[in-house]
Amino acid sequence: MRRARITFDGAYHHIINIMSRIKALSLNVYNISIPWFNLFFMLLVLLPLLWLLSSLLFNIPCVSKTVRESNTISSYILLGVIFLALFSILRVMSPDKKLFFIPVLNTALVQQQILIGEFNGIHLTITLITDIFLCIVLLLTALYIFKNREFLLRS
Repeated sequence: MRRARITFDGAYHHIINIMSRIKALSLNVYNISIPWFNLFFMLLVLLPLLWLLSSLLFNIPCVSKTVRESNTISSYILLGVIFLALFSILRVMSPDKKLFFIPVLNTALVQQQILIGEFNGIHLTITLITDIFLCIVLLLTALYIFKNREFLLRS
């Protein structure tokens, strides 16, 4: 009984701490401001990445033979996404254009540029074209496999 109370007290203090930080953000203590136009570009960059990841995860059951294999492959892909996103933490002053052809890394770098204020239209265009091209390729691959129904005959 005592243990549950300590956990409740700890959760209560965490909630109070978070609420005080939200109150400080609403009072503009931290002076954080993002223009609405930049939020539009961040959403524009994020949507093809979501489409890419969903089409990639849609391909996995079409290729794998069992549910266990499907879960294993999807966990490796999600780990790869996490590592690419963590790689973007290393701030590169002038990133090479080759980095913007890597799907998750390009989105993270473009969003980083938008938040810092060093927005580059060429990097945004390369990111959007790369992500949309890979989405179309992955969806066509999944449709081809699904159309042949080869994966339905496996047991």
